[in-house]
Amino acid sequence: MKWRKMVAVIIAVTSVIGCHVNQVHAVSLSPENMNLISDGAAVPNWVSIYHVLLNIDHSGNNISVSLSILPINSGTATLGTLRIEEYANGKWSRVKYWHIDTVGTVNMSKSYIGQTGHTYRARVVVTSGSDNIDKKTSGMTI
Repeated sequence: MKWRKMVAVIIAVTSVIGCHVNQVHAVSLSPENMNLISDGAAVPNWVSIYHVLLNIDHSGNNISVSLSILPINSGTATLGTLRIEEYANGKWSRVKYWHIDTVGTVNMSKSYIGQTGHTYRARVVVTSGSDNIDKKTSGMTI
């Protein structure tokens, strides 16, 4: 008899505790999406978005850039620009840009015809939710 009461109490307590579960979002922290603070702990770069993926590639003189911004909340607004910059005379200068004004996930692919022997990079400068993002690729010579 004691055994049955004990099992009933355990089931009741487990059921009550299980009803108080909070929603949790899991985020994969890749090196570009986190900072290391002085004690070595990893903290996310952003609070409103999961990730920003920016890529640049080329085939001959045709430069392709792609951008993906995944917000935590589908109602998050993103406003700014996707850019292609060229390195000349010791500095980066914008040669092409596209406006971004989107609510929710941002997915963009754009192209630009560059010049052989010149160095280019992609850059995104946006505000997404409460995050100010300025991310650049490394330079690529075509």
